[in-house]
Formats: sequence, structure tokens, C-alpha cells
Amino acid sequence: MAIGYAHTLFCDRRGCRAKVTVDATRNAAHARRAARIRHGWRCDDAGDFCPTDRAARAATPQGVTQ
Repeated sequence: MAIGYAHTLFCDRRGCRAKVTVDATRNAAHARRAARIRHGWRCDDAGDFCPTDRAARAATPQGVTQ
């Protein structure tokens, strides 16, 4: 019988306070994969980012950092 843990991810975009809690995950890597699949979060080496980050990145001109 496997034990599932709840992991909470917070958006790493400056000024964003979004968070998502992913239930029934084994570890942090599994929680990041589940957040990407279930909720559309982007999780990579730079951090965890909510789905609204995609729109913010599209609106930012090329070469400007957020």
C-alpha cells in the first residue's frame, strides 16, 4: 500500500502569489509532474510557474527581464 503526500507549489514569478496543492504524490519531482499535467504549471530548473506566467511571458518584449 502506497502512501501519498500532498505537496504545495508556489509560483516563483516575481509578484505572483499563486499556489497549488497536489495530492497523492510520492515526492517533489512527482508533484511537479502532476502539477504540469493536471494544472498546467511549468516546472523547470528556473522554478515553478503558474499558468498565468505563460501570458505574462508572451506580453513581455524580447530582451526584457521580469
